[in-house]
Amino acid sequence: MSDLLKKRIKEFDIPTFPAAMTFDNIAIWRLKNPAEERMTAGGLYKPEQYVDAKGVTHEVEADVENRGVLIGAGPKALDQLWSQGIAIGEIVWFGRFAGDEKQIVKRGRGETAGQYILLCKSRDIIASEDLIEHFAKGRLAVIRNADGEH
Repeated sequence: MSDLLKKRIKEFDIPTFPAAMTFDNIAIWRLKNPAEERMTAGGLYKPEQYVDAKGVTHEVEADVENRGVLIGAGPKALDQLWSQGIAIGEIVWFGRFAGDEKQIVKRGRGETAGQYILLCKSRDIIASEDLIEHFAKGRLAVIRNADGEH
């Protein structure tokens, strides 16, 4: 497990993922919007959950962003992501309708039922927030030849 992933697990309280990814599949821990972003222009707060007429509690989907922490990847996905400068533990952006959400079932200590991990393909990643930092610190560069091609 990388140091970056260990840091993000502590930072966002990410539970243990109970499986290893295969092929070009990836697992992403979805990040929630900060409380200040849940306020409307009129000053009202959007609720985190609501209770329907039958008394069933539902989570409000608007509370979840299309970004998250990359917590697992299969061998083919790792190859594809590393070639783009993306590593496990980075905060990535993904498409609105990317993949399926898998609920973490309570199996042992420290895991909480009701938390979801997004399972999708490596091609569903649109961007990495950490990639900007890699370019700025010189850890990653695009090398161009004399013709201006890379």
